[in-house]
Amino acid sequence: MTQSQVAEVADVAQETLSRIERNKLAASLDLARRLADALEVKVDDLLSARRLPPRRGLRPAEARLLAVVRRLDEPQVDEVARALRLLLGLGVTLADQKHGVQGHASKKE
Repeated sequence: MTQSQVAEVADVAQETLSRIERNKLAASLDLARRLADALEVKVDDLLSARRLPPRRGLRPAEARLLAVVRRLDEPQVDEVARALRLLLGLGVTLADQKHGVQGHASKKE
């Protein structure tokens, strides 16, 4: 995960994250928790000096979606999930919308 992706998912400015990484700024406990959540590690692991084993990171698109979803409350997450399932079921994609193509909804007869 890139610094930019971590910053987006943790809802912090990339410059702030950069300053923390260079030991120019100390992270608050709240920010440490958000960073740990974004990196899917424990706060203790984030603050310890030991290296963690590498793991498969999120793809950039996944990180962007996660950043959006983490800002929503539970009912909003449910609504977004339902809307996505509906759009995907209709065959609608963002690429279709850019080109003015309608989704492929089947007609009920």
